[in-house]
Amino acid sequence: MISVKLRNLRHQDKEAVISMLRDPRVMRFLGPRRALAEDEADSWFESALTNPTRFAVANADTDEFIGFCGIKQMDGVPDFGYFIRSEFWGNG
Repeated sequence: MISVKLRNLRHQDKEAVISMLRDPRVMRFLGPRRALAEDEADSWFESALTNPTRFAVANADTDEFIGFCGIKQMDGVPDFGYFIRSEFWGNG
């Protein structure tokens, strides 16, 4: 099992974030329900970096980017959501 921490998104996370956004297994549950094109993923990352709305989930020991989590209002009800890079699925 991996211990995790929450932190702000960082420039050095870009490669891992872009890879996650281009992964059809992850993206089938999110937004457009399809993997993003390279330019879409790049725009998404830059927007998330300059206008943070969620926390980055990172390995507590190595600081490696694992995914995102956050709370937003959906139909007036707070909703907690997360998405994790597929290579970390099944690790508790």
